[in-house]
Amino acid sequence: MASLADVYHALSEMRAEGVLQNYAIGGGMAALFYAETTRTYDIDVFALIHQQRLLVDLSGIYDWARRRGYEIAAEHILIHSVPVQFLAAKAGLETEAIERARILDYDGAPVPVMAPEYLAVIYVLAGGGKRRDRTRSLFEAGAVDGSTLTAILQRHGLAALWKQKWGGDNE
Repeated sequence: MASLADVYHALSEMRAEGVLQNYAIGGGMAALFYAETTRTYDIDVFALIHQQRLLVDLSGIYDWARRRGYEIAAEHILIHSVPVQFLAAKAGLETEAIERARILDYDGAPVPVMAPEYLAVIYVLAGGGKRRDRTRSLFEAGAVDGSTLTAILQRHGLAALWKQKWGGDNE
């Protein structure tokens, strides 16, 4: 029976084969590497994807999946029966989060995971109760370094928006 580690190995193969330039795990699955948080049913893969003009071309990802016999279900590819959603990283914050991802171990599989400070910013900016709870969990677990978070917010001109959406200090 396949495991989550098999999914992470498959993602590494995608990168090695040039299907993805680079990627990092974000979303709820990433938060689970750092803190107890709300459950999630899929893996969000933020990826640097080849673009043609203004359109993001995901055809290489879907072609790769079909060649391996993975099922496509709406916006997800079921890799070893796990729903995986590929999200084209936006320039700036999301691209930097990928470039500075931490390589963590999951049952022998190396996994690039967004650092908790980037996750917190992305969650808060996206909004919603579930994401706010995830952010709170990261702070409560002591996973977020305040000075690193402040530097990210300043570098990307997001300090005022952070304060507006999150309020208070960088706990």
